[in-house]
Amino acid sequence: MTDEVTLAAAPVGFSLDPASWVEPKEEFTGIVEVSTFTWAREKYETEKLTRIAQQNDVTVGQLQQALGVANANGEQHLPVYQLDVRRFDVIFQRPDGSQAPVLVYAGYDLLSWNGRSGQWQGVSQTFGKAAFVGPEWARVAGQLHPPEVLQGRMFEFEYWQQKRLGKFPTGNVLIPTKALTPDYQYAGEVRIALVRDDTERDAVPGDTDAANGAIAQTLSVEDATTRIVNEILPGLNANSAVGIISALPPELRLPELMNSIALGEFAKNLEAAGKIVVAADGTITLPV
Repeated sequence: MTDEVTLAAAPVGFSLDPASWVEPKEEFTGIVEVSTFTWAREKYETEKLTRIAQQNDVTVGQLQQALGVANANGEQHLPVYQLDVRRFDVIFQRPDGSQAPVLVYAGYDLLSWNGRSGQWQGVSQTFGKAAFVGPEWARVAGQLHPPEVLQGRMFEFEYWQQKRLGKFPTGNVLIPTKALTPDYQYAGEVRIALVRDDTERDAVPGDTDAANGAIAQTLSVEDATTRIVNEILPGLNANSAVGIISALPPELRLPELMNSIALGEFAKNLEAAGKIVVAADGTITLPV
C-alpha cells in the first residue's frame, strides 16, 4: 500500500504572460582590469570560424581571407574587444586553498560575418550586444576611446549571464550604472566561492565569470614593472599605449600599471628615472 500525497489546489506565483517574465541579473561593484582591442585567442577563433563556415556556404580559408580584407592592417584574424572586470563582492578559492579573483569577461567581437554580402562588417547600431552596452558605457563612463582609458576605473554594474538582444540570447552582458570615485574602497561582504581546479583553460570571449579563466595576481607592482622594462618594452613605441598593453601577458596587467600606461605616464616616468631610453620617434631601448 502506498502513502497518499496531498497536493495543494494548484501551483501559484506563475504567469504565462511574457511581459511578466524577467531575465535574471546580478548587481555588483568592480574594477575594469582590462579594456583593449586585441586578437581573439586561437581556440575561440577556430571554433567561431568553423561554426560560421558550417552555417554558410563558405570555407574557413575564405573567412580568413575576408578577415584580411576587413582588417586595416591585413591580419587574417578576428579582432575582439577584451573587457575584463574584477568583482569586489566574491573571490574564488581552489581545492588547494589558493585564491583567485572573479573576473567577468564581457567583451565582444569587433567584426561580424554578413552571409548576404559575404563580407565581415564592423560594429554598428544593429550589432546586438555592442549596440546595447556601448551607449550605456558612454553614458556612465564618458570617454571610451581609446578603450584603455577605462582600465583601473571602478563602477557599479548590472550583469546578465544571458540576455536576449534581438532574435537570440547573448552571453555576458555587462553595463555600468554608476561611476565610482578613484578613492572608492569596497566595504561590503566578500563571498568565498569554492571551485574545482580548472584554471588552466584559456578564457575567451563568451566565457562566464567561472574559475576556468581566473588569474591570480601574485606579482607586486615593482616586480611587474621590472619584467615589463626588461622583457616587453624594448623595441616598442612609447607613444603607443595600445601597443604596450597589447604586448603584456595577463599576469603583468596590474590595474595600477594599466591605468598609468593608458594615460601615457608609464613610459615618461620610466624615462625620467633613467630606466629606459626613448628615441625621437618613440622607440624604446634600455640604457647601456
